[in-house]
Amino acid sequence: MVIILSAGEARLRLSGDADWCDVRLENASQEIELGADSAAVVLERIAAALADDFPTGSAGQIDGLDVAWVVSLSEHHTSMYVATSGSDRVLLFEDAAGKVIGRVELDEAERGEWAVALRKAVRDSAE
Repeated sequence: MVIILSAGEARLRLSGDADWCDVRLENASQEIELGADSAAVVLERIAAALADDFPTGSAGQIDGLDVAWVVSLSEHHTSMYVATSGSDRVLLFEDAAGKVIGRVELDEAERGEWAVALRKAVRDSAE
């Protein structure tokens, strides 16, 4: 399985098999290995974070945005958070020390594209 989710110059790359999913954040100047976890957990948690009814704002503030926790990844101990900024959904990534190491802003169209790709991947992994 390889899923590449793009938003502007940023790409979230999910790769692995039905059991394990490696997550990387890429842009024109860098590639950050964020970590890994169960494929089902990664796919379902990111898909849920993009849903209209996901409750953002319950885990504090990062970069002035009220955020909700999405998933914590093994190996590099990176955490993913989500926030809403106007009509955009913002994914923020923190390393084990709590330093923001990445940010992806999704407009409504990009969020819809990611949601479709993730729902398909969840269905495919269940088969």
